[in-house]
Amino acid sequence: MTSYQDRVEELEEKVEALEELPGHRNKYRVGQPVIGAIDGINIIFSTSNVFKAESLEVIFNGSTLTRNTDFNVTGSNLFQTAFIPPTGSLIRVNYVIDD
Repeated sequence: MTSYQDRVEELEEKVEALEELPGHRNKYRVGQPVIGAIDGINIIFSTSNVFKAESLEVIFNGSTLTRNTDFNVTGSNLFQTAFIPPTGSLIRVNYVIDD
């Protein structure tokens, strides 16, 4: 299993390569914190940007979650987990910004 840090580094390298392309706008977000309380009660989270639904990756305590099993996209910048993240959990997201 690839560690979260390895995955972030891999994605950052890809983003850097893409940013070097002429006329490129940075539309990629990697390792972004979610918006929403991680309090042992909440299961609905948002991102700071509208994202392309198929691009959303959710990382929970270093493990990538499975779409439609562990989480579902519920809005243009919203997703819901299929479980209640305990207080103190780390949730990060990777996604492509939707124009």
